[in-house]
Amino acid sequence: MELLERFLKYVGFDTQSDENSTTFPSTEKQKVLLACLAEEMKALGLQEVEMDRYGYVMGTIPATPGYEDRPVIGFISHVDTSPDMSGKDVKPQIIEHYDGGDIRLNDAVTMTVAEFPELPLFKGQTLIATDGTTLLGADDKAGVAEIMTAAEYLMSHPEVKHGKIRIGFTPDEEIGRGVDYFDVTRFGAQYAYTVDGGYEGELEYENFNAASARFEVQGKNIHPGSAKDKMLNALQVVCEINAMLPPVQRPEHTEGYEGFYHLVGIGGSVEAAESSYIIRDHDRAKFERKKAFAQEVADFLNRKYGEGTVKLTLKDQYYNMREMVEPHPQVIAKAEQAQKDADAAKAKYEAQLSNARVEASKIRDDARTEASHIVADARSRAEADANQITASAQRAIASQQQQALVSLKGEVGALATALAGKILGSELQDEKVQSSMIDQMIDSMDSDKQ
Repeated sequence: MELLERFLKYVGFDTQSDENSTTFPSTEKQKVLLACLAEEMKALGLQEVEMDRYGYVMGTIPATPGYEDRPVIGFISHVDTSPDMSGKDVKPQIIEHYDGGDIRLNDAVTMTVAEFPELPLFKGQTLIATDGTTLLGADDKAGVAEIMTAAEYLMSHPEVKHGKIRIGFTPDEEIGRGVDYFDVTRFGAQYAYTVDGGYEGELEYENFNAASARFEVQGKNIHPGSAKDKMLNALQVVCEINAMLPPVQRPEHTEGYEGFYHLVGIGGSVEAAESSYIIRDHDRAKFERKKAFAQEVADFLNRKYGEGTVKLTLKDQYYNMREMVEPHPQVIAKAEQAQKDADAAKAKYEAQLSNARVEASKIRDDARTEASHIVADARSRAEADANQITASAQRAIASQQQQALVSLKGEVGALATALAGKILGSELQDEKVQSSMIDQMIDSMDSDKQ
């Protein structure tokens, strides 16, 4: 199965996760795609394929004979899509030979170059976009499709030497729970790479430290006519919380390594309200300070409005993998070298393709020239042959005419001699006389024709 075909198949599965769920995985529908992947892995011939009760799928591409002692390498990707937007009934749009301009998703939604200045970077490529009513699900079904396509290639090309390779697919990454029950020991890879979204050729070995923060506010709902100094509006306290968190540390004002507090949900009433945030920072110390400040905000408001007004639930989701990767620089070095090799192979292929196109064009031009020469030569030979045939025919006609004339001369002479003899009452015995008479008759016939 081709990469594009495989990707389009996978985005047809609704795998949206749910941050409010208390189950794992957070939605049963994620298991549908995970089970499908397990069956596909078996069909490709992978070994040790299994799906556990949490939905984690693992499988093995066996080592090439003689390479069993090599380190076990893993490739991992997640199947779930973000809860922020529907992932049901996805309708992909394939844009071939993208012109680098605005992309119209539907009548109401257009991705403009002004809003997304990176779009022209993809000019000339084939793009796949949503119709604007759902998420596409490329995060991270593109990674899933890449891993499965690579697995199929390795299984069908034993000449590519490699050690044991482990493949793992996980649920609930989008809500920060993707590795909660992942059995690292069972996976058994010494090193593993996550295949996720990014620019072509991008290699990342660091990420944000991540936590979720949930503020629950208990208010007091008093009739507004008698609410002075009595009402405590939970919604207003939620707004106060958001105002106390540094406005400059919001994702709309940060970039690169800058951390942030990201408000992702808010709701409630006067009596009870809540707000949800994700907290991010590359630097572990700054990350811890951000969480501590969130707790200070809650503590301050409890002192201001009374104990129990604000409840804060903080939960670490994942940490910067750089801390684990940096002690093993060879992992980065090998990935970078593989990337360079791939870039070189791509450049060589493109050069060969370009040369092939030039050669094909030359062959076509030479063929057209040769065809013209062949046609001209054939025409020349045909004309010469026609002239020769005409001359030969003329000579044949002349010869046949001469033969006919000689034959006719004899036949006519005999008839004329016999006829003259009967008319004259005697036979013309003298050959000279006969011959002279015949010549005169033929000459007379020729004169009549003229």
